[in-house]
Amino acid sequence: MDFEKELQMATAAAEETIENFLPTEVSFQKPVTDAMNYSVLSGGKRIRPILMAETYKLFALPWEDEKGRTVQIPQNPVLHRFMAGIEFIHNYSLVHDDLPAMDNDDMRRGQETTHKKFGEALGILAGDALLNYAFEMMAKGFETDRICEACMLLGRTNEAEYMKRVAWALSLTAEKAGIHGMIGGQTADVCDEGKDIGKDELLFIYENKTAALIEAAMMDGAILGGASEEDVKKIGEAAGKIGHAFQIRDDLLDEKTEKPGKVTFLTFEGAEKAEARVASLTEEAIAILSSFERSNDFLLELTYRLMSREK
Repeated sequence: MDFEKELQMATAAAEETIENFLPTEVSFQKPVTDAMNYSVLSGGKRIRPILMAETYKLFALPWEDEKGRTVQIPQNPVLHRFMAGIEFIHNYSLVHDDLPAMDNDDMRRGQETTHKKFGEALGILAGDALLNYAFEMMAKGFETDRICEACMLLGRTNEAEYMKRVAWALSLTAEKAGIHGMIGGQTADVCDEGKDIGKDELLFIYENKTAALIEAAMMDGAILGGASEEDVKKIGEAAGKIGHAFQIRDDLLDEKTEKPGKVTFLTFEGAEKAEARVASLTEEAIAILSSFERSNDFLLELTYRLMSREK
């Protein structure tokens, strides 16, 4: 497997999917859609939609195009809406994180943050709009023609059952993005600013602020791919480990640039133990992802590379 080539293909597919769902309004709401699109198109690795698509492949039946070639990129129209939705939710969180009342950042990914480019009011509205638009896109996965096409691709005939899966994925995404997930973790992070918090609270922040949306992405992929409840739970466990390791790796990479006094995993364990923790979490996640009947070598390698990255 040529991992770099596969990653390039997966990223391009995710980019195309996301761009297909960006709003194109030209009426009075155009200022906010311009700000939304600016945020989404300002870069990023598209990790969450890629993880969703690759997890989907673990459970969805492979299919062939009209020339008999195995199709590598999932074409499920419901999956596509959830891939775009998870990226919109991720970007809404970044837009709001950058606001003066939060991290007050002027630059992200080498360019002005959304509120610096468009003003604070439109920054707030753009974040709100991205969150609402994400659920609008995902909810439209219930439309009959999309359900029918998804079932055809998966070799299923029970469309009512697949609608239940869409509802399951939608509910799970809302939970992981809300007070029992990302917003809950962000709340603790904001309220703990400058405080000497304990390790348990820090891990709560990691579990919710960072890991929850990765869990949503991978569990949605499993759900929409037809996984059993038991297998969806296992995917959630693997994703939680990936999310924790991802955040600790960020702590290691940001060690020299963190604000003075900011509590991170290194505060409690130091760099050497943090590296070891990233390694053990990665091994545990890969072991779970390797335990399913179908394998996905790209997903396993992607998991490893996310945890060993240097930027």
